[in-house]
Amino acid sequence: MRTFFKIVLIILTTIIVLMGGLVAFIHHEISDEQLRKHAESFLSEALGTEVKLEGARLHPFESEMAIYGLNVKDLQKEDMLHIDTLEATVNFWKLWKKEVLVYGFNLSGANANIYKVRKDSAANYQFVIDAIQFVGEKKDAIDKKDTKNQLYFDLRKVTINRTSAKWDVRSEDSLNCDGHKELDPNHLWIDNLHTRVSLHGGGAPGNFTGKMDLLAVNERNSETAITLKDIVFKGNERKLGIGDMDFTYQDKHLTIKDYSLEGSTQGTADVHHLVIKNIYFKNGIGVPVTPRRPMEGEFDGEHLELELSLDATASLLSSDSVDMKINSLKGVDKTSGLHIDSLSVDVNGTRFHQTMNDLYVCSGKTEVIIDSASINLPRYGKDKRPLSFATSEVKVNALLKDIARPFGQALINFTTPLFARCTITGDEKQIKIHNVHAYNADHRVDVHADGVMNIPQKKGEQVSLRFNVHKLKAVRGIKEQIISHFPIQGDAMKFIRDLGDISFRGTVYLPFRRQEFKGVLGTRWGVFDVNMKLSSIDYKLNGSLSTQKFNLGKYIGNDNIGNISVMANISDLDIASPQIAKLIHRKQGLIPTCTLSGRAREASYKGIKIRDIDFKIHSNGKAADGKLWATNKWADLSCDFSFTDPTDIKNTLKVKPHIKLHKLKLFEKKSKKDKTNKKDKE
Repeated sequence: MRTFFKIVLIILTTIIVLMGGLVAFIHHEISDEQLRKHAESFLSEALGTEVKLEGARLHPFESEMAIYGLNVKDLQKEDMLHIDTLEATVNFWKLWKKEVLVYGFNLSGANANIYKVRKDSAANYQFVIDAIQFVGEKKDAIDKKDTKNQLYFDLRKVTINRTSAKWDVRSEDSLNCDGHKELDPNHLWIDNLHTRVSLHGGGAPGNFTGKMDLLAVNERNSETAITLKDIVFKGNERKLGIGDMDFTYQDKHLTIKDYSLEGSTQGTADVHHLVIKNIYFKNGIGVPVTPRRPMEGEFDGEHLELELSLDATASLLSSDSVDMKINSLKGVDKTSGLHIDSLSVDVNGTRFHQTMNDLYVCSGKTEVIIDSASINLPRYGKDKRPLSFATSEVKVNALLKDIARPFGQALINFTTPLFARCTITGDEKQIKIHNVHAYNADHRVDVHADGVMNIPQKKGEQVSLRFNVHKLKAVRGIKEQIISHFPIQGDAMKFIRDLGDISFRGTVYLPFRRQEFKGVLGTRWGVFDVNMKLSSIDYKLNGSLSTQKFNLGKYIGNDNIGNISVMANISDLDIASPQIAKLIHRKQGLIPTCTLSGRAREASYKGIKIRDIDFKIHSNGKAADGKLWATNKWADLSCDFSFTDPTDIKNTLKVKPHIKLHKLKLFEKKSKKDKTNKKDKE
């Protein structure tokens, strides 16, 4: 953006110099042809380069002048500027004071070619800058030996149409290759520039006031367009207003309306107050949207449609330092429904170090509060330093239903308030979350953990998050309350309630569209080693669990069954997909769809212990069927079974036992060799 306006300023500066050179010859009436020749000669001599004019017109008594077909070469003899037509209305009486008062000029059909050979070299237009002195600069700063051709200018109105400019740093490679269209600050092509500006006041640069009706700029290489309308600036009152700003870059579109910036003095400090009533941003225009799955949130950083408003105050704002406060930022992402009711923060620091204080974000009844945070911005070159940041304690008060639509549809009815505390540090590769403490109001849910988020470094990589859970507890009652928030329960409420208090210690790994849990799960009736993976794509749970001792009889309410020692594999346990929801609703099923297989290393029934029983159970949501089998040297024992209600197995269970006896050799026929050996022994 700064480069855009820099180029526009360069074009205007060059035009002012050329126009001033023409006016310098108005001491008597001369013909248009004489004016053209004199102007060519004067400008070539003043600028030290070749200048050509196709035509010129002058009406001193009507204060009008015009030039046509102007061509200026730079000091390397390359074409630098071409102007089809430049018309101006000038107050010639100011010439006696070596000042040029331009009431207005109209520029049409200009083309500028500006460049640097290297980044650290002077631009090809520098010799033009050296030839001009604006109104308001101190005359005693000018070397008296060089004042012969120095002029002072005061502009009042500018209109520019059909103007283009190319900017190149020739030593730098272009970003736009192989079909890419990036905004490259080293290679810009501003196309079709239009603007209308009115200025008043003159004098020092800070004393002018004016209005820009229109500024339209296109950058051809990157398909970028900028349009500004109804811009009002008052230098003496330090006010700037923009009625409408429109910015388009590839698949992104930004609109800003009702922008106002007002300066004032409070004590010894200059304070700038910025208000933007309407900010509209949309990206991903024309880019296909990846279908979102029901359990996933609708937030998509590549397809945003934001409507925002901003109120900010800055006491220091420069290229090297900042001291500002965002008083209020409000807005909504219309695509995902994410809304920010309030955001405020104090920001101050230098170019490479920023500090944020009193950060507050609110969305509904969900709040994020950070007292302080520091950011070390990256440095390159000799003093290279990577990005790093750290926060004080982060406080989160969450009502998950407030953020359910953008981040997780399954949370839409989650009304239990949750709280979390942690600190965060990080760099370009990782974000570390320290001392996580999450809980509900009465601490019936209590979690202590640490986490690490890995940030993608290469194209195609995805964000992943891993938590080391040091302690998790969920006491009886809160589990049922949490489960009740979810639309698909089946018979989960009873199963969860009967487990009693739950504890967990282990790792929770969250790669892209998957959740993995590995650790030790404690229940009222026993402890399990668990290793589970849940897919957010098909909602299937897969993994394994094992226990050395679990009182299955107490858990299901059957005193004939005692403790079991079991190792089981779970395959395709469908816990929340839309398909299973319809199936459960239609068939009134109570059993999750899954396949369960494994081995009971030891089990007891009515006091009889049985070892090494293999099993396999399959459920379709309405009914479950399975098989148990055990093998020993006497027989193969097995049974097929099925049931439709795990809470009433006694009445719904059907069993079909099987037994296969092995061949038993009670008498063995002895060989002649055996008989001979017996006689020898006798």
